[in-house]
Amino acid sequence: MNIKIDFKIFIFILLFLFTNQSTIYLLILTFSLLHELGHLAMGLCLGLKAKMIKIMPMRSINFIYYSI
Repeated sequence: MNIKIDFKIFIFILLFLFTNQSTIYLLILTFSLLHELGHLAMGLCLGLKAKMIKIMPMRSINFIYYSI
């Protein structure tokens, strides 16, 4: 399984740090991560395996599945 982190996420973190909004962005990112991990858990329960995980600043996290 590949895990890819988009470079733009660090630019967004810097932007929110400069505007003193970093806690809001990190909260949103944390809750979207928990939400998407729920999708991953359900995919694993259905017998799918994650081929790639992409972490992006605005579209949260994408899982690319393939069936067993």
